[in-house]
Amino acid sequence: MTTISLRFDDEMKKQLDEMCDEMGMNLTYSDSNMEQLKKANQQIKNGQVIVKTIEELEAMKFE
Repeated sequence: MTTISLRFDDEMKKQLDEMCDEMGMNLTYSDSNMEQLKKANQQIKNGQVIVKTIEELEAMKFE
């Protein structure tokens, strides 16, 4: 397992906390959060991802 540490200035940390809160997430690494991260990591390793630009995603909402 790898530990990643990130340093943010106070304003960026506040913005990230707010963004996560809007998505129903938080920056706390609970057991369930860790399981979701592991699952996402495995999907990336298996090539089970779809990459879209923000423009492509915005265009999809009108389809």
